[in-house]
Amino acid sequence: MDLSMSGQAFAFLASALGGAVLGAFFDIFRAIRRLIRHKTAATAAEDALFWIAATLLMFWLLMLVNHGTMRFYPLLGAALGAVLYLLTISNTVIKIVIIVLRAIYFPLKKAKRGLKKAVSYVKMKITTLRERMIRGQDDDQNGQNDQNAEHDNKAGSKRAKRARKH
Repeated sequence: MDLSMSGQAFAFLASALGGAVLGAFFDIFRAIRRLIRHKTAATAAEDALFWIAATLLMFWLLMLVNHGTMRFYPLLGAALGAVLYLLTISNTVIKIVIIVLRAIYFPLKKAKRGLKKAVSYVKMKITTLRERMIRGQDDDQNGQNDQNAEHDNKAGSKRAKRARKH
């Protein structure tokens, strides 16, 4: 299906907008990487996620505005949109995203530390209580054994006295 000149212009501009959206999406990943250090595997997973999302977005966009026909101008529009985005407002968007992420991330990080301390404290108290209970049972058993030993000693000394008498 051939598009009119205005349809092609619309597809080009929509693709340029899609490229700019992909640039913004990429900036979100860049901001996260600046804020939180990642290992190589996590970076690779994020890159794969980005490219899967980019592919799905461009496919959806081409289906929507170009009726699924693969042409050169939508790809050129997407590349141009991404480049214009990256050259103009990318740094500002990264700064804003970092500010928002810090407002979310650092309080969560502090809450996580506080929660870890609380859990550690509760574990310590439970361990201490359990040890006291075990020691208490041991003490009770030792006390019982001591009482049995005293009883045996008394009984033994009574037998010894009787044996001496006879």
